Amino acid sequence: MKLSKIYDTLVLNRTYEHFLSYLKTPFNDVNKAHLIMLRETGILSKEIVKSIKDGLIRYDAWQGFPEKKPAEVEDYFFYAEQTLSRFIGTTAAGSLHIARSRNDLDTTLFRMVMREDITVWMLRALRLLEALIAHARQHLATPVVLFTHGQPAQISSYAHYLGAMAEEMAEMVELQHQAYEIVNRCPMGAGAITTTGFPIDRNRVATLLGFFEPIRNSYQAISTSHGFLVPIQNWIVFLNDLTRFIEDVLHKSSFEVGILSYPDDLVQVSSMMPQKKKSGHIGAYPHQGGYGDGRFPKRGASLSQYRLPGYQRKRRLDLGPVSKSLHRDDGGHRSFRRGDAQSARSNGEGGRDRR
Repeated sequence: MKLSKIYDTLVLNRTYEHFLSYLKTPFNDVNKAHLIMLRETGILSKEIVKSIKDGLIRYDAWQGFPEKKPAEVEDYFFYAEQTLSRFIGTTAAGSLHIARSRNDLDTTLFRMVMREDITVWMLRALRLLEALIAHARQHLATPVVLFTHGQPAQISSYAHYLGAMAEEMAEMVELQHQAYEIVNRCPMGAGAITTTGFPIDRNRVATLLGFFEPIRNSYQAISTSHGFLVPIQNWIVFLNDLTRFIEDVLHKSSFEVGILSYPDDLVQVSSMMPQKKKSGHIGAYPHQGGYGDGRFPKRGASLSQYRLPGYQRKRRLDLGPVSKSLHRDDGGHRSFRRGDAQSARSNGEGGRDRR
């Protein structure tokens, strides 16, 4: 059947590109885990399994993936199967897909990518939290004026002030750890909806892929959005906390307040007024954090639209930008990564940031 050129270009080709960028490696891992299970359960013969194994080895080493989707296939899955068929024949290549569907396959890939994103974020968050706590310990007795309604209100310690953000960060790390518990459950074996008549071992595949356990309800496995929306909502809250904190830091380093100052290597010089120095790196964080804060709700809303099973392949269009926001210099996570190295270096002993 010939597909609409518009649909092929704007939807299917983008899906193929995102799969190639973000899902190719976990796809290869799922293929190997599924093949091991098919052999151990006796569903496939030893000879067929060896042929598929040899083909997957060739496939992993092959560098001929086109950047754009070939016109004769619908998506990356069919292109991969077509390529494997050239290596080992149609019968053996098709046998790899026994007892699975693109429904349980796709949702498994999404969860594998998301759990990696969560892990990377948690490690960076913990590093930033450690830096914040270490900096606060240096200022247990450093007095600082704290504000309410934009006016000086009470005297406290700089450590007390930083501790508020540290507490919020610790809460977000715990919430994202709970999200990881939700994400790291395996849909494989759910099939299209109602599993399969083959004697598969879902626990074995889940273990091979590093999941805690299979998702018990096969319909939930291929239809839920919790594995995406829960961590995304946590990142939205975190970016809101972070940008609010940075705005407050900017206020305290302003000319009118002058409580905080920064090392010279963290300030910028005005192009017209060389005597003026500004905390440009800090000033960029709220903008970048807000950019990420704006992208995540859009991705979350888009992912939540696929309420009916069978639309997993459309999610490929939306999962890619989420992962991109976390792994590349994009939006709010860029400000977070910079903050990991720099934001805890402010000096709470007074003075202007234009010194």
